[in-house]
Amino acid sequence: MSEFKPAEDYGNLLRQFNAMSMLINSLESQRKLQSEHIERMARDLALISKTEIESQRQANEALTKEVERLTALQEWQPMATAPLDTMVLLDIEGIVAQGIYSKVDGGWKYAALHIGIYKGEWDDVYFESASTEIPQGWMPMPAPPAPEPLL
Repeated sequence: MSEFKPAEDYGNLLRQFNAMSMLINSLESQRKLQSEHIERMARDLALISKTEIESQRQANEALTKEVERLTALQEWQPMATAPLDTMVLLDIEGIVAQGIYSKVDGGWKYAALHIGIYKGEWDDVYFESASTEIPQGWMPMPAPPAPEPLL
């Protein structure tokens, strides 16, 4: 029988083999952890019923519509959509006025306080109550502030 003689670069080959073995063990550990994570996610997903998902979708849809409605209320609305039975804010040629529709006159009655400032000085203050100008838009009146508690 002939005597076994290792290759001349046996030390380097052995280091490479050990490195590859450690790399394979590491990759196998990562695969095992990822498989366990996927199994947990699949179990969690199975717990969520279609009914719950549909309920969440409907709630999201309702909230989205409410956000759109409230956002629209913060913008000037066309006069054709203005309520004719309640006080609203009116855009009278760039001046914000409080007004209400008069069924008797068939037009908008509004009140506006005009303050003129010329070169930083108050030069004109007057109160206007009329219906001669046609409003360009409307907004709902803001809610009044809550009363402060008495001490």
